[in-house]
Amino acid sequence: MNDKTLLKQVKEDTAAFLNRSPHLTAFRARVLFGVNDYVVARVEYTDDIPEPSEPNQDHTSIGKPRTCYERPLEFALKR
Repeated sequence: MNDKTLLKQVKEDTAAFLNRSPHLTAFRARVLFGVNDYVVARVEYTDDIPEPSEPNQDHTSIGKPRTCYERPLEFALKR
């Protein structure tokens, strides 16, 4: 994205919602990168929950889980 206006607004809105309701984990992302991930910048927002890098995984394998690697599904299924 060349224009970062939307990303900046999402970040600001999320921070405001988290500030109003700090007990809601929906506003805190669990960030997962693969050790072999070179596609995206490894950054998190201030209140995100970083995870250790996943060995033998990359951008594609984390973003598109499969039966032999289901860990990212834990993030979506956690209640």
